[in-house]
Amino acid sequence: MFVLIKRWVSAELTNAGEAEANLSLVIKEVKRILPGAEVFIPAHSHLVDGTWIKTPFLEGYLFVRGLKKETDYFKLANTVFVKGILVVPGLHGGDNQISYVDDSVIKKYRKQLDSMSSKAFEKGKEVEVVSGLYRGLRGTVIESLPKDQVLIEIKLKSLTSLKEFPRLFLKRVN
Repeated sequence: MFVLIKRWVSAELTNAGEAEANLSLVIKEVKRILPGAEVFIPAHSHLVDGTWIKTPFLEGYLFVRGLKKETDYFKLANTVFVKGILVVPGLHGGDNQISYVDDSVIKKYRKQLDSMSSKAFEKGKEVEVVSGLYRGLRGTVIESLPKDQVLIEIKLKSLTSLKEFPRLFLKRVN
């Protein structure tokens, strides 16, 4: 009888895996290779005017769990998006062992990732509209709103306007 593995396995991404901004493609490929697996990539991605934009939190890695057999994880190694599974040397020269990551660490990563995306839209931060009718205009964040909306003040030569935008339509200006 097999027991479902609940800890996360770390996998190193290939150059193609790191470069792919559409995270859903990477996740889809991992799930094709490992049906039933749960996948977490520590990054956000979204589509803006036909181009995928990725904001990484922890570059070069993905995490996967939910398989019954430990050896199944190695099916990901040397694939288009995954270079290999992270392992630690076995004791006394024994076989290498999968390096597991506790769920509490992944929860912390998720929380930090969510925090990272919301900090970009804190009150007083300057942003640029990257999509829609107001594309190219800059403004100042007045307030983060529910449902991934942000209230922005846009100052033009003769007009100051308050507008709501989806977060995906904005990027932070340094």
